[in-house]
Amino acid sequence: MNISFNGINESIVTFLSQGEIKPGCLVSPAGDNTVKQADTNSSFIGLCVSNKSGLAAVQISGFATIKIKTMGSTTYGRQYFVADDDGSLKLSEASNGSAVPLNVVSINKTNSNFHVFL
Repeated sequence: MNISFNGINESIVTFLSQGEIKPGCLVSPAGDNTVKQADTNSSFIGLCVSNKSGLAAVQISGFATIKIKTMGSTTYGRQYFVADDDGSLKLSEASNGSAVPLNVVSINKTNSNFHVFL
């Protein structure tokens, strides 16, 4: 039997997209019903899973795999993150008002990504 968290509490919603947002990048609000790729050190509302014809499908909850450039001292469990300059995760302090708490359940150092619950 394999371990799988796929589909647990997964919610994907459609927003208008501002600019190019690549799938796998973190997004933040850009205006009414609109998202953009999250700015460096900013909070985020989800992960872009698709962006076509000016519409972005954004995963706002559930299990996700998200890239991180610098692993730092990240451990398992609840950690705080902000967006990095390329739409990936960046470790932050809980006291940072932009920090978003995520539950880290797996760390893949080879591929530089985390498996988290949003």
